[in-house]
Order: sequence, then C-alpha cells, then structure tokens
Amino acid sequence: MTHSQISKIKNFLTYFLTFLIPYQLFFSVYSEKHLTVALVLSSVLFFLYIKDIKFLLDDISVKIFILFLLTIGLRGLFSLNKLETVKYILFLGSGLVYYFVYLHSDIKKENIILTLVLATLPMVLLMVYTYHNEDKEFVILKYPVMKLFIEPDTLQNALSGICYPNIYESNRVGGFFMNLNTCSLFLGMLFTLVAGVFIYSENIFMKILFMIIMIFFLIGIIYTGSVGALIAFIFSICISGTFFILKKAKNTFRKFLYLLLFFVSIFFVNVILLKLNPRILNMQENQDFHGRKLIWQASLEAIKRNWLFGTGLSGKEWDKVYNPFARGIGAQENTPPHNMFLYIWGRSGIIPVVLLAMFFIIKFYTSFKNFYLCNNIYSLIVFTATMWFLVQSTVENFPLMDLRITAIYWLILALEKKNDLT
Repeated sequence: MTHSQISKIKNFLTYFLTFLIPYQLFFSVYSEKHLTVALVLSSVLFFLYIKDIKFLLDDISVKIFILFLLTIGLRGLFSLNKLETVKYILFLGSGLVYYFVYLHSDIKKENIILTLVLATLPMVLLMVYTYHNEDKEFVILKYPVMKLFIEPDTLQNALSGICYPNIYESNRVGGFFMNLNTCSLFLGMLFTLVAGVFIYSENIFMKILFMIIMIFFLIGIIYTGSVGALIAFIFSICISGTFFILKKAKNTFRKFLYLLLFFVSIFFVNVILLKLNPRILNMQENQDFHGRKLIWQASLEAIKRNWLFGTGLSGKEWDKVYNPFARGIGAQENTPPHNMFLYIWGRSGIIPVVLLAMFFIIKFYTSFKNFYLCNNIYSLIVFTATMWFLVQSTVENFPLMDLRITAIYWLILALEKKNDLT
C-alpha cells in the first residue's frame, strides 16, 4: 500500500474513533466481560502511529502521568484483586493512547471537534426528550440496542435497582451514561471545546452553529441535575473569561467594561439555568450534596490509617477499612470517597496522589503560559477544561476511570499540541 492510502485509512479510522467517543459500542469477550470497539480501535491506531512513539515523552506532564500509572500498577501488585489492577491500567492508559493518536493525526483540529460535537448531539437531543417525557426514559433504556452503548452488566444492575439510583430521580437524565454526574462532566469538557471554536472562528455561520450547540449542551448539563457541574461551569468560565478579557482588551477602561458585561451575563445565564431544573434550584434540600460531608469525614479517618500505601485498589478492600468509620458517624457505607484525590489516596497511597496533583498543576501552568504568552486559544481551552474537571472532581470519585471522560480530556490535551494552529 502507498503512503497516501495508509494515510487515508488512518484518517478514516480516526474519524470513526472520534465518532465512537460518546458511544463506545460494547461487545462481549469472555465470561460475560465486555470491551468497547473504541478501546480496540484506539489501540489499533496507536500501533499505526507507533513510529512516532518517542514524541509521546516530549511533554513533562505526560511523563508525570506515566509515573502515576506505574505507581498505580506497583500498588496493584499487592492488591487482593489483580483484575482490578488490570482495569485501572487499561482505562487510565487508554487516555495516553487517545493523546498519541490525535497528536499525530493529519486531521485538522476543527474537523475533529466538529465530528465529536455532531456525534454527541443526538445523545443531548435524547436527553432533552426524556427530560420532558420521563415515562419514556426507562422504556428507551430497556431497548436491547442500549446494551451497545451502556455496559450490559451495569445497565442490568441499574435497571434492577442494585446501583446508580440517580436514574430513578425525577428531573435527572443522562443519555447513555448511568452516572448522570459523569454525563454532565463529559458535556462540560465538550462545552469548553465548542466555546473555544465559537470564540476564535471567523466564519459567521460556524459562530452561529456553535452558539446553538453550546446552548443545547448547557441545557443537557442542567438536565443531568448535577449541582457540581453547575458550580464547575460558573467557576471555570468566570476565571477563564477574566483571563481572556484581560489578555485581549486594549486598555483599562475596556477591560473594566468588558469584565462588567461578562459577569452580568454570567449572572443572568446562571439565573436562567437554575430555573430550568427544580432539582438544582432546591440544592439545599439535596441529601446527596450534604451526605458527601459525612462520607469525606469517614474517608479521611480511613486514609489516616493507610496514608502511605492505601487500602488497595478494589472496592472491597476499601469498604473493609472505611465502613466502621462510616457506621460510627452515620455516613453511607460501602461507598467511595466522592472526591478524586481522596479516592486515589485512599486506595493507592500518598505517592500516586502527589503525582496526579503534579500532573494537573503542570497542565494549569503550561496552558496558562501558552495562552498568555503565545496567544494559543487551545491552551485556554485546556486551562478551562482542566479547571472544570478538577472542580467537579472534588465531589466525584475518579472520572478518568470512565473511558469517555479519559478520551475527551486527553483529546483536548492533544489538540493543544497539534501543529495546525490557527
């Protein structure tokens, strides 16, 4: 095959991989275990680009993340559940695969973003429909075809009431996500990409199109009923918007005027969003939100006893240490910490959580520097997406263990590094 033909095959597979990010497409492998077409396809593309592997280590943050992976693997060697260790390495490592594939793809950034947005839009429209027709949600989830988009065992357990009780709550929908908070985070990551294209695009048609898509994605985020997502939206957009205005406005008066208009706009957008979902409007009555305080308190007590090496990667090892403390203060038992850093610290110890924190700190610093000094709009997207991710992860477990979250976050990191800058 000629180089041109191989390049076309790579591009076709990369487009297909991008389309699969929101859907994954599960298939059975053995003993009722499942893999996704997206995971297999990303691995195939990784080997097609293998000759450029040396460039993977050019970024210091990537080196830190690889060290984080290695420490997770070493801790897993002493864990009771070795299969859980394999799952951690496979799911977390898939992010590096996505990063490598998109970093070396010949496809323009805008085309990758447009493909991902158009692939996700049908799910968002489904969320809008089921939010206003709640009786249809479970009818749709019970369709056999849904086992392609949602891991079959997870779907069955959720429909049986064994896990993910949030799908039974009113005013909450999640499309093809059983964890509705994870769905809101996925849409939040995608929202930052769409907002970036909206800002830098000079094509008026593209601006209008992406503005409409931004509105739909925001509605989808609110319809998940995730309070954490709304807080992450306000916090990350306000800070990034402030930096953008300070960078772009030409004098002090304009900076002040634009900042005033920006914050007034954010205030009114927030008022409108709150009214879209009664669950978020009544967040003070949300027991899940307040219950996290007790979970964090019990988790910290468990971590104090296992701060160096953690309890082990499996849920059963964590529950054995955590449950007595939870029982003593009335916190929910048999549950993870609902905080990303406590989750990693509690299961794998102090070294992995320090490395993970270093990874995000470096991403913050380098993305901010690249935007402010080099005027790279994709660096601002990385900065905003990372901030959204971290803010929402303070009330979530470990979103990077969801293949769709790890895929879109590493895709965003790769787009910053691609050479076809606009």
